[in-house]
Amino acid sequence: MTSEKKTATKKSNKSELLTCCIDVPHGGQILHHFILSPKLPKDGKARVWALTDPESEQDVELVQVGFCEDSTEIQRAFERTIFIVDLKDNGKDKNGIWRFVDHGAIPCEGSEDSLHAISTEIINGGKTLLVYVHMDQLGKETINFSYLASYIEDESGEVRVYRSEDPGIVVGRPVRP
Repeated sequence: MTSEKKTATKKSNKSELLTCCIDVPHGGQILHHFILSPKLPKDGKARVWALTDPESEQDVELVQVGFCEDSTEIQRAFERTIFIVDLKDNGKDKNGIWRFVDHGAIPCEGSEDSLHAISTEIINGGKTLLVYVHMDQLGKETINFSYLASYIEDESGEVRVYRSEDPGIVVGRPVRP
């Protein structure tokens, strides 16, 4: 089974950001890999955590996942995409170590996963987050969420938990008209 992955690039703040469009194959599954680069706050303000598509080497602003509208009930039960989100450099930077914590991601206030489209799992000692996207009914929703990771300082051993700004994912059956 093959799948179709389309990308669209748009300009934002002098850099190119990618909208990653993933079409889940009829009755099938697809894997997509991303690299997350968490950043500590600076001057008391959160900084952008870049989510990069290693194939295009571009930062991703939005992910759209589309499922076939005419899949049978049994096909819908098994159709999904899995995002493999690895921490950049295995989560190691010059002063400490990053690790995904809790569920690795939390919905933003006012954003719900009402169609139960997303679940997560942390593997690889906290260095990798698996995001399962599944949708067994017709509809479309936009889910804004934050990544959740701890930072362990090498020198002090202090552990703090940080969350990213809210990336978005659009999930639909179908996602586009």
